[in-house]
Amino acid sequence: MMNYLSKLDGALQAQPIRAISCDVFDTLIFRHAGTVEQFWQQLAVQAYQLGILCNDDHEAFIEYRKEAESTARRQMMQREGHREVRLEHIYACWSSAQGEQLAQLEQQLEYNNWRLNPVLVEWLASQQQRGLPIVLLSDMYLPASLLQRFFSTKAPQLLLHRIYVSGEYRASKQDGGLYQRLLAEQQWSPASVLHIGDDKITDLQMAKASGLSACHVGLGDDYLAQLKYEQRLFPLAIPGLERLRRQWRWLSDGSASSGIASHVYAPVLYAFARWLIVRCQQQGITTLFCLLREGDVIARLVAQIPGHTLTVKTLAVSRRSSLLPSREWSLELLHPLCQRRGYTLAELLEDLGLECSPVWFQHRLCTLSALVQTPLWLEVLSWLETVQPQIVAHLQQQRQWLLQYLVQQGVTNAPEIAILDWGCGGSLLQNLHQLAGLDDVTYFMFYASQRASRVALGQKLQVFQPAACKGWASQLAAYPEVSEILLNGVLNSTRSYQRVDGGGIAPVGVLRPDESIRHDVYLDNFTKTVLHWGKLATETGWLEQGPSLSERHHFVAILYRLIAYPMWQEACILADLPIPLTAGESNPLVSQRDIMLLKESVGSGEQAYQLLLDGVNPILQTCFWYPGTAALAFPDQLQLCGELATYQDDEKVAPVLLQLLQEKNKVETALYGAGDLGLRVYELLTKHGIRVTHIIDRRAEHGSLYMNDIKVITLAEASNLKLRTYSVASRAFCNEMVKAIKSTCDNASCVVEIFTYKGCV
Repeated sequence: MMNYLSKLDGALQAQPIRAISCDVFDTLIFRHAGTVEQFWQQLAVQAYQLGILCNDDHEAFIEYRKEAESTARRQMMQREGHREVRLEHIYACWSSAQGEQLAQLEQQLEYNNWRLNPVLVEWLASQQQRGLPIVLLSDMYLPASLLQRFFSTKAPQLLLHRIYVSGEYRASKQDGGLYQRLLAEQQWSPASVLHIGDDKITDLQMAKASGLSACHVGLGDDYLAQLKYEQRLFPLAIPGLERLRRQWRWLSDGSASSGIASHVYAPVLYAFARWLIVRCQQQGITTLFCLLREGDVIARLVAQIPGHTLTVKTLAVSRRSSLLPSREWSLELLHPLCQRRGYTLAELLEDLGLECSPVWFQHRLCTLSALVQTPLWLEVLSWLETVQPQIVAHLQQQRQWLLQYLVQQGVTNAPEIAILDWGCGGSLLQNLHQLAGLDDVTYFMFYASQRASRVALGQKLQVFQPAACKGWASQLAAYPEVSEILLNGVLNSTRSYQRVDGGGIAPVGVLRPDESIRHDVYLDNFTKTVLHWGKLATETGWLEQGPSLSERHHFVAILYRLIAYPMWQEACILADLPIPLTAGESNPLVSQRDIMLLKESVGSGEQAYQLLLDGVNPILQTCFWYPGTAALAFPDQLQLCGELATYQDDEKVAPVLLQLLQEKNKVETALYGAGDLGLRVYELLTKHGIRVTHIIDRRAEHGSLYMNDIKVITLAEASNLKLRTYSVASRAFCNEMVKAIKSTCDNASCVVEIFTYKGCV
């Protein structure tokens, strides 16, 4: 996979470059607070604490700040014919006398919030040594002098040739004017300048429209969408989180596993590790045992974090290896096993120390949940009654060996000991407690279903997930396989124990499916990313005091969003992960059969979501990951449902257009709109096999414009080409765009079809 530095080196080699122009925010600088809105929230908090603001509603301040900037830009357009403003113009529109104080505070906080992108800084410095001058271009209301002071202090090795700020030059990258000022002042030929930036419109499209070479180093559309959805679930700015996520883009190899790990699991697991360390220190716990397999990566994260004396070990104990040995045998124990998803007859017989009868051999891979519906189940029950003494003897032996294994590993009933399980109903911790009488031991889990409350009453159980989001925990518990497969990595699960040479006890692993082994590179890279991300977080001092209760709530929201509302790309990445069955067999996490069944049952993502709420459709029982199935059946439509649904939001345009075109069996279309939304529509349509033949935009009337290397044309040019299918990439201006297409292109000689987010015209 190509990372950003390889991409930049390739851009330099593609043609002769004599200067480099670089965007500033989210390219060369990241805000510690996160997004600009999160920074404004921090500004509101501090202004209130200092007595500058008397309103403690920080969200209100953000809205007022946005309105002040919009007003300043409108006034500037009326006064001078452009929309570029400086900070003093914005706060001149502030309704209170505190405008000047707020402007000073915002500038000071901005400076304190900035963090360098060290990877890009070093790359630029190396190009500077080769003789290439470095200039900065920013659509920004802050002064160039502030940026100059920052880079002189924080990156003195980077000697900037010039800094161009839109508010001072009265021109922007957005309208192309700032690029023209750069070229005119420096007398450089456009193609000899390489511009680097994160925005597809201002840093890529408009740079190319101005004749510059351009290299797009974006934050990633999926990440930006993910961030928006997480804030809808639980709005909270965790200082340093987004800076780390954005920095990782420059360290990543660009692989699919790196994306899922760095955006979701790495921050969640690192926060969990920090919480564990703080809790153990507070309670005098000196040894933490993490249960395999999910506990392995958590144990490695905790161990690599400095500043604590906690001893971290792993235990090869699973629900399967501990449930039956921890209880007195009776046929009643089969009831919870029949409810366990994917648990087969072969596994049951193996766990009871029995050989599979040749008569049942063909049914050995049948799950108990399916088998109980057949007459064969009564045969099995009858036979198990006849071999009860053999079962009891086997389970007593396993109980003895498991106890010896725990002692061998150093597990004792002491308050200095803690045991960690990833999460769900706490049954595994209950098994250990019941088996070994570990009354004084502390137990930790990341999340807990409702069943864990009973465990907490009898044991010292502490859960990272706040009780306020127990509804989310029930969804995590409904689809545990997603996290389990990723966290388990390349490790084998434990099914039983055996005595080995020397008298010790060793765990007996489950045979890994062939399909799982084929995913080893993916799973190993996932684990390495989590650990590497953790080292980066430690170097920055992130969450040193552990996460607060509200921050824990937000971290659970991050994981819940992936499990309950996966985006299409995420579901694609995870769909083929193997669910292990038995004897080396496996099923994919999401099967094509389930996708087709769902599409035959309902016609949209909204209807698929309603099936989930109703909870009675049989497909819910057969799917290992129903939200992932819905995401693949109806791309990017889940995000329009439930807790993520919003009114009058542009994100509905692309998935609705895709569905309408697919329903009409359209394989190609012209696209009206070459802005941000147009880009999103273009990428979604082409990703799903619909060819965009032409791109139309009014801006093409004023100069040469390209989108994804396709020349943008005017509506008049489209009319001359007799195009018959148009897709409108807009919500706010949909009606006037439809009217323009009809008046220009729709006539007796060429009847057109127009697709909009409202339907087909």
